[in-house]
Amino acid sequence: MFSKSQITPPALPPIAALGWAAGLCDGDGCIHIARQTYSDPKRSHQPNFRIRLTISQSNLPVLKYFQQVVGASGCVSAPKRTLQQNKQPYNLTYDGAKALTVIKLLTPFLVGKLPEALVVIAYARECRINEHPGPQGQPPSIWKLREAYYKKLRRLK
Repeated sequence: MFSKSQITPPALPPIAALGWAAGLCDGDGCIHIARQTYSDPKRSHQPNFRIRLTISQSNLPVLKYFQQVVGASGCVSAPKRTLQQNKQPYNLTYDGAKALTVIKLLTPFLVGKLPEALVVIAYARECRINEHPGPQGQPPSIWKLREAYYKKLRRLK
């Protein structure tokens, strides 16, 4: 009898492996723009928006294999298990630029999450997320656009 740690995933061709990863993302994943607000009065006027990809799964080797397939390591956490759960849950989270890279890689294979992925990619392209203009910050039009994309993605859920 094999234990889960002894089972090695099949050697799939790269395109098939990406299709598998996209299927896992479609079923157990969440593509979103996280909105972070601050209680500090100096920063409370402007929220921070970050791209996130989270996959929740009770099988840790599956999440490790997902990381191998997409070629990017993410943050794996083990939330506290509740009495209603039979197995330990795990979350694999990609944040910021890594999340965008993984989403772009999986987009050609996504089905259910495709509209969300396309919104996130457009958000990254149009909202100057990699531009750091200094103490003056982004113009108000960019902040309004970021908020609009955040709300649009929430409506897709």
